[in-house]
Amino acid sequence: MTETTDNLTAAPKPALYRGVKFEDYHCWAAISHGDLKAFEVSPRDAHWQMMHPPDSSAVKLGSAVHAMMEPGEFQRRFAREPQVDGRTKEGKAMKAAFVAENADKEILTPKLWEDAVQIETAIWDHSLASAILKSKGSSELSFTWLEDGLLCKGRIDYFCQWDNWTNIVDLKTTRWAPTPRNLERTLLAEHIHSQLAWYRRGICAHDDRPRRPVVIFAQNNPPYDVVVKMIDEAAMEQGWRDCQRWLKDYQRAQATGRWPGISNSLETISLPPWGFDRSIDWEDNDDE
Repeated sequence: MTETTDNLTAAPKPALYRGVKFEDYHCWAAISHGDLKAFEVSPRDAHWQMMHPPDSSAVKLGSAVHAMMEPGEFQRRFAREPQVDGRTKEGKAMKAAFVAENADKEILTPKLWEDAVQIETAIWDHSLASAILKSKGSSELSFTWLEDGLLCKGRIDYFCQWDNWTNIVDLKTTRWAPTPRNLERTLLAEHIHSQLAWYRRGICAHDDRPRRPVVIFAQNNPPYDVVVKMIDEAAMEQGWRDCQRWLKDYQRAQATGRWPGISNSLETISLPPWGFDRSIDWEDNDDE
């Protein structure tokens, strides 16, 4: 429920839904993976994230790239900010006219717009990524289901038949070069494994057949490299355990009305291992 309460609408009954607009889905009053993953920090952090959805250049770029996967969606939702001198009378007038004409769209800076276009080109030029996205399937498949009595929701970037599998495909932009080491860190830091586990759980609530989790990683800066990875079952199982733990934290916070922070007790803290001087000639003696 990563929207303020005023923006929420009743979520539809548990089912699969195709053709749902991005903004409509995000207003459904149901629990999303985005709501839950902040519990990894604390219930307090999760509550703040629910009431204050993130709005950063990285989020905008990711949304723009996702929109490019659907015909006409990028043009419908985004507009490129004109390069004008906002200090002049003419520039101010042009900017005001542009804002008025695109009041229902997200505005991208020329840099973000160019990055989005470069990423889209790189994805479609990648033989494996493009083969997956050109296979028979549904883009931005939305769904709701009941989990322990709670109405939950998910939205898969691409749900398709490819390589003799039904695939849950997620598209992720990443700042770092998509090397195996960097991607392992990204997988854990951004909870991608738990997100795919969440999606699989939701889909299997309607049709309990095997689903393969696939992630297309696209670098969001030059040289805009692209790789495709499949998340292994061990990571998926850990991801679902994380989701279950966060759901319990959510239920507890909802029931008690308490959203505690990280800690309310006195605890010991030290330096990380690499912060200590381990040289052979080190001595704790300031007299010399």
